[in-house]
Amino acid sequence: MNKVVLIALVCLRCTTAIASEGEAADSGKIDELNRKIHSGTILTTHLIKSHSVDVLIRPVRTVSNLFSFAFHTVGGLVKDSTLDALLFPRLDEQVEPVASLATGMDLAQWERDLDSITGTRRTTGTVDLLVDGEAFFERLTAEIARAQQSIRFRTYIFDNDDYALEIADQLKGRSREIPVEVLVDGVGTWGGG
Repeated sequence: MNKVVLIALVCLRCTTAIASEGEAADSGKIDELNRKIHSGTILTTHLIKSHSVDVLIRPVRTVSNLFSFAFHTVGGLVKDSTLDALLFPRLDEQVEPVASLATGMDLAQWERDLDSITGTRRTTGTVDLLVDGEAFFERLTAEIARAQQSIRFRTYIFDNDDYALEIADQLKGRSREIPVEVLVDGVGTWGGG
C-alpha cells in the first residue's frame, strides 16, 4: 500500500511540474523529467522494501542483525576505550621526541607489540595502488580473464557506461566457464541501467 501512495505522490508531483512548464515544454525536458521520476521511483521502492517489507518478511533475521550490529558496536567501543585508557599516555606527561631515537625504530618489535596490544596477528600480503581509471580497468579485465577457479566481484556502483558494459560482458562470458558472483549495492547502483 505504501508503494502505491508514494507512486501516486510522485505522479502528482510530475503532473504539477509539467503543467508549470506550460504547453511549450519540449519533449527533451519531458524525457528528462520522466527519467528522473523513474530513477526516483526505483530508489523509493528499494528504500521501502529494505526498511519495511524485508522486516515483515524476515523478522528473525532483522532482529538478529540488529542485535549483532549492537553487540559489535558496543564491543568495539568498550575495546577501544579500554585500549585508550591502558596504552596511551596522558597528555600532561612528557613524551620523548622521536628524533632522539638514534637507532631508528625496531619494526619487528613494533609488529609484535601491535599483535600483543590488539590481540591479533600480522598477516602477509601486498597491495597495489591503481591510481587512475586506465590502470584499474586494464588490471581488472586482465584479472577477470586470468581467474581459474571462481570470480567474486563486489562493487558499490555498477553503472551502465562503456567500461561497465565491457566488464559485465566479460563476467557473463566467464560465468560459462567458472562460478561468477557479482554483489552490488542497491542504493549505489539504482541510477544505472
